[in-house]
This record gives sequence, structure tokens and C-alpha cells, in this order.
Amino acid sequence: MGKRRKSRELALQLLYQLDLQDERSPE
Repeated sequence: MGKRRKSRELALQLLYQLDLQDERSPE
């Protein structure tokens, strides 16, 4: 059970980081 939750948190972090990177580059 805990493994699934961890993967979900990791995926969310990845999406968050990608979002931040996207905002940094206006292109």
C-alpha cells in the first residue's frame, strides 16, 4: 500500500518540477 502512495508522490513531484521548468522558459 505504501509503495503505491510513494510512486504517486514521486509522479506529482515530477509534474511539479516540469511545470516550474516550463514557466522558466517562455518558449
